[in-house]
Amino acid sequence: MKIPNRIWVLSALLCCSLLAMTCIAQNTDQNDGMKPRGEPFKPQADTTPTPPEPSGDATRTIPGFPREAEVCVECHGLQGEGQPGLAPRIAGLPVEYFRQQVHGFQVGKRNNNTMHVLAEEVTDPVLDKIASYFSSRPLPKTTPILRGSQAVFQDPAARLAYQGDWSREIPACVTCHGASGIGSGNIPPLAGQHAGYIKTQLQDWKKGERTTDQDKVMTKIASQLSNSEIEGLAEYFANIGSAEAD
Repeated sequence: MKIPNRIWVLSALLCCSLLAMTCIAQNTDQNDGMKPRGEPFKPQADTTPTPPEPSGDATRTIPGFPREAEVCVECHGLQGEGQPGLAPRIAGLPVEYFRQQVHGFQVGKRNNNTMHVLAEEVTDPVLDKIASYFSSRPLPKTTPILRGSQAVFQDPAARLAYQGDWSREIPACVTCHGASGIGSGNIPPLAGQHAGYIKTQLQDWKKGERTTDQDKVMTKIASQLSNSEIEGLAEYFANIGSAEAD
């Protein structure tokens, strides 16, 4: 049976239409998100996630912290609180006293191999910044015991702290170091300092291994103290904030 030409033509047109629609659908899937042809090209926004900013070390969050002091915080702490058995508390030290002690390490008036090496690298302008920062750090709160408020002390350490022993020409510690050892002027605080550090320094004064004292005052005092008295004074001032005088 012969198919009329008209039917062949209609069949061909129908096939072409179906093929065109299939191609359009495929192009639409492949070009999803793109502008139709004929419109100006506009690049899409970059969706690559931005990596987080590095948080940095904790010292950057402390107001006034000088980056030059980072070498100090490993042993002495961010707030100068120190570490018992390793490094003393340096928070609240008078600026000039701080400077004098670093210079003492530089010239051998104080003996500590680590501090000697580190101190040699510190110039005076840098030292001023470091000293000012740690001087501004808070000290443990101590309620001072005023001289004269108590006449008799059963604790030998407390008696030396507040009355001294004039038979051996030992003045009271608080005469120079302030009420309850909270410091006075350019004299450093003793209250709240680590006991081990106070003990070591008194022994160094006694042996003549520390010579940063003016007029040999501490050398003369420490030379008169027994080892048990040194230990008692170290414990007393380290815990004076919570200790009650007898």
